[in-house]
Amino acid sequence: MTSTWGPIELDPILIPKVWGGHRLAEIPAIAGPATAADGGPFGEAWVVADLPEDVTGGRSRIRRGPGAGCTLRELIQRHPEAVLGRAAAAEDGGFPLLVKWLDAAADLSVQVHPTPSYAAAHPEARIKSEAWVVVAADAGARILRGFRPHPVHGDRRRTAAELHAAIAAGTIAEELESVPAIAGDCHVLPSGLCHALGGGILVLEIQTPSDTTFRLHDWGRSGRALHVDPAVACLSGSDAPSEPPPASRVSGAVCGPARITELAQTEAFSLDAIEGGTGGRLGVSIPELPCVLVCITGDTNLESPAGSSMFPAGGTLLLPAAGGPAFAELAPGAMVIRAVPAARSGG
Repeated sequence: MTSTWGPIELDPILIPKVWGGHRLAEIPAIAGPATAADGGPFGEAWVVADLPEDVTGGRSRIRRGPGAGCTLRELIQRHPEAVLGRAAAAEDGGFPLLVKWLDAAADLSVQVHPTPSYAAAHPEARIKSEAWVVVAADAGARILRGFRPHPVHGDRRRTAAELHAAIAAGTIAEELESVPAIAGDCHVLPSGLCHALGGGILVLEIQTPSDTTFRLHDWGRSGRALHVDPAVACLSGSDAPSEPPPASRVSGAVCGPARITELAQTEAFSLDAIEGGTGGRLGVSIPELPCVLVCITGDTNLESPAGSSMFPAGGTLLLPAAGGPAFAELAPGAMVIRAVPAARSGG
C-alpha cells in the first residue's frame, strides 16, 4: 500500500427497479459501454457503498487508487485510520455513507425508514437518514415529504388507527405535503419521515448505510410487499419527525469566483455544492476526515499530493482522510457535490 493516499475511484453498482428509467445508462461515468448498450431500465446506481454483509452486492469495489481490486470494506479493515480518520464508522465498522443516484421514471413507493426507537427494539432494522439533491426534473414533477397538518386537529400527530385507515383506503399519499422538484434543491429526509420521490426526477442521494425501507403504498403495483405494521409503528412513534427541514438550494449561476454553498448539516453528514466560476480552484478536502466528491455537471480536475485526477459529470471520487490537501479546478458552470461524514464523538 502506497504511503501517498490519492483519491479512490469505485465501480458503480447499477440496480434495476420497477420504477427505474434509462438516464443512468446514458451517463458514461456511471454505466460504462456494456451497461449503456443494455440501456436499463435502472433505478439506482450505488457509487459509494459499504453496506452490512447481509445486503447482497452492497459493497463497492475499488477501480483505481489505494487498494485497487479490493472492496472498500477490505481497505477499511486493513487501514481504518487512513480511510476514515476522525469519521465515525458505521455500526458494523464500515464506511458511514451510502451515496447513490436515483432515476425515478415512475413514482417510488410511499415509504418510511426506521426511527431510532424502532431500530433499538428491532436489531434487524437500521436507521436510514438521507438527503436528495435534485439533479434534473420533468415539468410538474413532485416530491412528497412529511404529513400535512391534521385536517381536524392541526398539529396533532396522526394516530396509528388513522394511519391504518388511510393506508387501507389508498389515500395515504394525499396526506403528505407535495412540493415541486426543482434542479439544485436539496431535501433532507430524517429517518422516520414519510416520503416518496415522484416520477420524472433524477437525484443524487446521500444517506446513512442502511437498506431498511417500509412501504405504506405502492401505487397499485403487484409483486412488491407492503410493510404496514412496522411503518405505522415508526410514523406514530414519539420520535417520528413531525416535519422535514426546509429545502436548501444551490446558489445558482456563479458570475464571480468559484464558491461553496452549504446544503445540509445533519448528525450523520454535511453536504456542500461546489460551483465553478471565474476563479475555479478551491480547496475541497477536510483535515482528518474522508470526503466524497460527485461531479454533477462539467469536467473537474482534482489536484492532491498524489497527483492530478480528472473526473467527468457523473464521476465520483472518495478522498481518504490520509490523502492530504486536495484542490478542485472547475470550469464555469461545473458543479460538484461534497459529502463529509460526521466526526466520531470526541473526535
